[in-house]
Amino acid sequence: IWRGGTSRSVPLFRLEPDGSLRVWHPSSNFGRAVTMQGALYVKTREKGLMKMEGDTLSPVRGGEVFQKLAVTDASSMDSGGLIATPSGFFRLDAEGVKPFPTAADAYFAANLLYTMYVFPDGEIAAGTRNGGVVLLNRDGSLDRVLTRASGLTDDYISAIFRDRQGGVWLAGNMGVTYVNPGLTRLDASLGLQGDVKCVARAGGILYAGSTKGLFRMRTSAGQEPRFEPIPGIDTAVTALLPLGDQILAATD
Repeated sequence: IWRGGTSRSVPLFRLEPDGSLRVWHPSSNFGRAVTMQGALYVKTREKGLMKMEGDTLSPVRGGEVFQKLAVTDASSMDSGGLIATPSGFFRLDAEGVKPFPTAADAYFAANLLYTMYVFPDGEIAAGTRNGGVVLLNRDGSLDRVLTRASGLTDDYISAIFRDRQGGVWLAGNMGVTYVNPGLTRLDASLGLQGDVKCVARAGGILYAGSTKGLFRMRTSAGQEPRFEPIPGIDTAVTALLPLGDQILAATD
């Protein structure tokens, strides 16, 4: 059992099997302690990221980037790890620490990445202080963004937990939200008006026909998708037929 703190006066403790305590004192202070692949890592102001090897804290190759950069969370991923900072991610592998660029880096910088969870299939849930949860594919491409506008109780996410049924629990200042990451709600808050009658995809674009006309979904990296009306169709759309990159709409 490990216990640490970020105050100058708080060392790192390890509770041994015989009930005794082993203590490591920082030169100035310890940052957040995290575990990846069963090993303990801790940030220090002098050397950046350190790994506990036996009873010794050893510098991690490339870990000096964290001398002036906070570590907010970390998780095992593949054979290494994924490390979160307020402005984005880093990967840890056998060669050391390296940046892990994603399609949401600008969003993280603006909304402060705070916590994370890596799912068994490699998808990444990234909780922020101001912008809800960002879901990323394992290569860093954007899946979607969930915020209060999507139904979350809060845009500040302090912890993410996955239960045995695959559901995801998000902790925030205003309570706890349960979400199913496999489902996305697309409604009037995203610009989709009227009662939806049909949907189809053509040319990589999702179209929705409703009692208010035909709508096209637009996506932008780090942002929620939005629907925009197709000019010229202001009556109910009852069916859609993809024709290559085009869409054929049946109206009343």
